[in-house]
Amino acid sequence: MFIPMFNNANGFWGCVRFWLTPDVFSLFHGEWTEDWWAELKLGLWFISGIFAGFASWIFYRPWISEALLIGVLALMVLPKLLKKKATSSKKSIKQASRDQKKSAPTPPQKPQDSHTVPSSPMPHVHSKDELNHLSPPLISVLELCTMYLVAMDEQFTPIEQDWVDAKFGPGTADQFISKMPTMDWETCFSDIHNELLQLEPKDQFYMKSVAATLFQTLMESDGLETIEQDRLDGLMRYIRESLENKDSTVPAIHTNVAGELSQLNPPLLNVLELCTMYLVALDEQFTPIEQDWVDAKFGPGASERFIAEMPAMDWENCFGNIFHKLIQLNPSDQLYMDSQAADLFQNLMEFDGLEAVEQEQLDGLMRYIRESLAKTELA
Repeated sequence: MFIPMFNNANGFWGCVRFWLTPDVFSLFHGEWTEDWWAELKLGLWFISGIFAGFASWIFYRPWISEALLIGVLALMVLPKLLKKKATSSKKSIKQASRDQKKSAPTPPQKPQDSHTVPSSPMPHVHSKDELNHLSPPLISVLELCTMYLVAMDEQFTPIEQDWVDAKFGPGTADQFISKMPTMDWETCFSDIHNELLQLEPKDQFYMKSVAATLFQTLMESDGLETIEQDRLDGLMRYIRESLENKDSTVPAIHTNVAGELSQLNPPLLNVLELCTMYLVALDEQFTPIEQDWVDAKFGPGASERFIAEMPAMDWENCFGNIFHKLIQLNPSDQLYMDSQAADLFQNLMEFDGLEAVEQEQLDGLMRYIRESLAKTELA
């Protein structure tokens, strides 16, 4: 049955791969029919083997040989089991005796008439305020840049809050939480630019030389993603260009992120970029037309970033990552993904010619997005 079913070993292991692959992944990769047929062949082969063994046992039952075999196995195994049981009982008895002999150490008692030695005072009253020695204007710029960085994924995690309180003083994280919903993010870089120009030379030098390390520790405190590193590098590049070209009033970082979708929130852009990378990687051909589309939507240089990131992407967990990012979006961004993302992706797929298999993959992606969002509503 092996040759008619699988032809060769490669065919057999191919069926085993489909057997271990969840059906939903095969569905989204357009291999559901192959998966179903492979699992059917493997199941029939397995059942035929069981049936053949059972039929052999029915038609040929050597009672004497079976009795001898069972007797020999019993003589070989039974003494070892009895010996092992006796050994384990001896070990348990020895362990119990050791436990009885071993008494718990009594904690040292403090003499009643001894004097308490006062503890050494804290070396600094504001030990958690590591940046309190900096000037207020410099701290203001650092806080504004920090708010921008922690707001990129709309997750001001407890680890990031502890970092902010440690650097800027207790209670600063709560101030960030109250300020961020009312922040005008469209003018954020203009505000940073204006405050940078008002700094003293030594504070400007601090922003160019030390701030990068400070922000890097913040981003790495709870895990650093590639897109977060790109945004951090863009922020530091903008800071340096603003200080070196003080007459410039246009934020230089906008050359990296400006595009038709630049007005969207960073977490929403993150999901859209991940879905776009999945779609352009379907045929393993990121064509120049698609690259131009990506740069027009996400900003110049986005296609080069896609090319650098796609070889290292974990495509098996791609939909899992999309799901986790979807459920973290705010309601308005989730509505965008449910209602407008389909037209955006359709425009991408039709930009250089849409094939039937690509349309199926796009429909599958949008169906998965809507089902994921429906699960979040039920939760």
